[in-house]
Amino acid sequence: PTIQEGVILYCKLCCACAEIERPNIEIPWLSTAIADKLDSIPVYIEKVKEMNALLAHEISQWW
Repeated sequence: PTIQEGVILYCKLCCACAEIERPNIEIPWLSTAIADKLDSIPVYIEKVKEMNALLAHEISQWW
């Protein structure tokens, strides 16, 4: 995933997560999860949360 103008990456299937307000950029893991019939979605949600935290930290360093 790439950072574009400080936008945090969101998983389109994670809108129910309290940390995520709205879907934004689709991530590669999602298509893999769909191909696997969504069996591993909880794992991908955790990955998305980790990526959001990392990106938020990086973005905070820019200002």
